[in-house]
Amino acid sequence: MNPTSASTLIEARGVIELLDRPWAILPATLQRIEVLASAQLRGELGAPEAAGLARRNQGDKRGYEVVDGVAILPLRGVITQRPTWLSLLFEETPADGFNRSFTEAIADPNVRAVLLDVDSPGGEAIASQRIAQTIFAARGKKPLVAVGTGVMTSGAYWAAAAADRVLLGSPVVLTGSIGVALAHVDMSTAEQMRGVKITEVTAGKYKRIASEHKPLGDEGLAELQRIVNRLYDTFTGDVARFRQLPAERIRGTEARLFVGEEAILVGLVDGISAGKAIAEVFTARASLPSAKALPLPGAAAAQTREQAPGSKLEHLVARHGLDAVRLAIRERLEAMSSVGKR
Repeated sequence: MNPTSASTLIEARGVIELLDRPWAILPATLQRIEVLASAQLRGELGAPEAAGLARRNQGDKRGYEVVDGVAILPLRGVITQRPTWLSLLFEETPADGFNRSFTEAIADPNVRAVLLDVDSPGGEAIASQRIAQTIFAARGKKPLVAVGTGVMTSGAYWAAAAADRVLLGSPVVLTGSIGVALAHVDMSTAEQMRGVKITEVTAGKYKRIASEHKPLGDEGLAELQRIVNRLYDTFTGDVARFRQLPAERIRGTEARLFVGEEAILVGLVDGISAGKAIAEVFTARASLPSAKALPLPGAAAAQTREQAPGSKLEHLVARHGLDAVRLAIRERLEAMSSVGKR
């Protein structure tokens, strides 16, 4: 093996290790990552390591800003466990850095509430779940509100759903895509073209059942599907628990994307709001009509049954029709916005 081939394989290892992880991310974003990864594996993509290090440092020190006692914590770009080569090409939020900043905000005596500013297609499933669990564990310590300001899909929604309330910053924000994907990269042909042959010695039938050094067989495919299914169960189960909804309803979305008020009808979000109206959530005036438009998943069971978007909306749709319900929702949201402008 010549030095160039060895260097290429070492670089490829980092790309493959990332692609081999399970993803909870918007499919279009994952496709772009896979295209770029393929280019990197072919040696067609390069960037100075120093530039990547600078981007990684920025992503790892995001922190938060405090406005009127509210910590605004951004959740942007692709969610990863730790800084990766993706930081060369995408905005990235490593779970380690986000959780550290979130924990600091919860402990900060100058912070009375936390606002999660979410504009992310999702990311690594494990990283997204770690963030979600950190947020959920802080419920009851300070008010937590997640606001989708761009896209809030898949792993990003996983994290956002753990907050006390979930809002959309505008009626065209995308959310949903509650699903898991896992890619297998077959490097065997590329290795053969480079004059490389790798023989793996393993113990245990499943140790390298889906190795990148050979085409994926039926048993390897079945094993990867088993892993994806288990992660999907965890994802949907977490969202159901966070939102106090039946798990069957979450699974019934089948990883579909929802636009604006569609997510309200399904029960994934509590309302559409922005600017001053969001600030109302953190004030004493939150008990006014705006609060009625924004059910609190952490409320008592009886109150949840009365206010939960899903069961009530299903009844209203069955009785009055979808168009009439949508009109009523728009009127409620307009009333909520007017409260924020006072």
